[in-house]
Formats: sequence, structure tokens, C-alpha cells
Amino acid sequence: MPSKAALITCVLVVGSVLIGTVYRNASSAIDNESDKPSVENMLTDGIIRWSDQFHDMDLVGMSVFGSSRYGLTEDGSEDWNHLMPSGGHLVRFPLQPHSTSTSNNTTPSSADFTVTLFHELKCLSIYREEYMAVLASRHNSDSPPTSSSTRQPSPLVRHCLNYLRQRVLCRMDLKLEYNKDLHAKSSRQYETVCRDWERVYEAAEKNARGWSESHSK
Repeated sequence: MPSKAALITCVLVVGSVLIGTVYRNASSAIDNESDKPSVENMLTDGIIRWSDQFHDMDLVGMSVFGSSRYGLTEDGSEDWNHLMPSGGHLVRFPLQPHSTSTSNNTTPSSADFTVTLFHELKCLSIYREEYMAVLASRHNSDSPPTSSSTRQPSPLVRHCLNYLRQRVLCRMDLKLEYNKDLHAKSSRQYETVCRDWERVYEAAEKNARGWSESHSK
């Protein structure tokens, strides 16, 4: 018959083995869970990688002058449409690995953000389209416009006008523009320096390609 000391030793050894097994299983489960990227981490990583593309942006020259392009014509509409990247005014950051995106998963596949540059251009295009619609309605009408028949601006147009007002105030340009006549009409031709907007377009196209490729598999 084993001694009391031997029994105690056996119990301690078996207990240590069981505790070690449970600990390893628990640690493995925790490690597996921590290996899964959280929504917050994936979103933060996407935003950081987007912003990192614009550190130390180059400066480029721009000639400010009147142009026959971007007018109130069909050709002008094409010019305005080409100001938008292929993905539109949005960039998308994934919130989960594409392999886990299923119909039963309640987490959205991406977080969509509007790039301010493209938001501003989009608003200008919307305002332009509204203006063209007003001109067309007046051209097709035989009666002169009255206060009751005047086309009212849409909520989207009002939003865009207010948004552009805020953006101009926030990103004010203090350059002096020469007034060439007594009516304070400023000169429309001069040289100025801007940040390289092509970098933003390249980043937007890269984002659109990445999103398209990940969802075409």
C-alpha cells in the first residue's frame, strides 16, 4: 500500500498536469481571439494608412484664369464628372476580414468616409446641375417667372451652399487679387501655389481598387 506521502505527491502531480492543461487551453483561446482584428483596430488602421499618404505633400503651381471648360454645357458636364475618382467621393475602410463577411454577420463590411476635397467638388457640381435645371425650366416656359412659380432649391443644394461657405471660411486664402477696375472686378489670371491634389486622387484610386479587388474574389 502506498504511503501517505506518495499519495499526496501523486495528487499534486495530477493536479499540476490538469491545471497546466486548462491554462494552456485558456491561453490558446485568448490568443486566438486576440488574433482576430477588432472593428476599432481595423478602422483606426485604415484611417492611419490613409493619412500617412499625405505627409510632406509636394507643392505645385496653378494658373488661375478663365476657361471655356466646365461650362453649362454637355461637354462641361463631362468635365465635371471627370473630377470625381472612379470610386466617387467616398473612400472605404474594411471593418472585418472579407472571408468573415456573411449574411449572418451584423458588422458592416466597411466604414465609408467622404473626402473633403471631393465633397466640395461634388457640391459645386450639384449646385451647377441645379442652376442648369433652373435655366432649362425658364427656357421651356412661355410665361415669365414669378415668386410662386420659381423653382425652389432642394435641401441638398442648401446643404451644399452652407457646407461650401463653412469650408471657405475654414480654409481661407489670404492671397491679394488685383482689382482691375472701379467696380472691384478682380483679375482672373495669376499664378498661385497649391498642395499637390494629384496625390489625393492617386490615394482615392488606390482605395477604390483595393475595395473592388477584395470584393471580387
